[in-house]
Amino acid sequence: MPPLELETLRLRLVAFTPNSSAAAVQGNAPLAAALRVVVPPDWPPQTLADVQGFFAGQLAANPAEVGWWGWYVIAKPGVVAPDATLIGSTGASPPDALGRSLGGYSILPAFEGLGFATEAARAVFGWVAAQPSLRCLEATTFEQHYASRRVLEKLGFQLVGVSPNDADAAESDRQGRGALILYRLPR
Repeated sequence: MPPLELETLRLRLVAFTPNSSAAAVQGNAPLAAALRVVVPPDWPPQTLADVQGFFAGQLAANPAEVGWWGWYVIAKPGVVAPDATLIGSTGASPPDALGRSLGGYSILPAFEGLGFATEAARAVFGWVAAQPSLRCLEATTFEQHYASRRVLEKLGFQLVGVSPNDADAAESDRQGRGALILYRLPR
């Protein structure tokens, strides 16, 4: 089966697969070979490093969930470097029993502030929204993480309030940025 891919003006988005996820857990060189891209030395972002093994396990056990969990954000050749370069990730969890999915995104610091998070999330969240099992797409960020909030607002998400998961947010994730807040994409 060919990889599930989406394309935007500047990006190629490749869904995590059992093979690419297993390669990512092994390290940057196996991941670069699997995706045929340059993988920067500061890959993966901390938000992904914490869950790569979980995603690999989920996709190994449930290969039909390719498209859920995550997508690699790859800048096309000539956009940030001469060769295709891995710059971030985005994705959403498979819907729960109520049809709710939680989306997220992360761009490596060297590529932040250039609109890549919005471009990538718009494409992938569009794919997510088209899935018949989805009833509600949500995302969380910290109240003082203004760039992340702006991405969600550009994509049409609306602020709901403090997330029910705020008390579980680690200070290492919070980084002094206030409460974990919940956004929802109106359907």
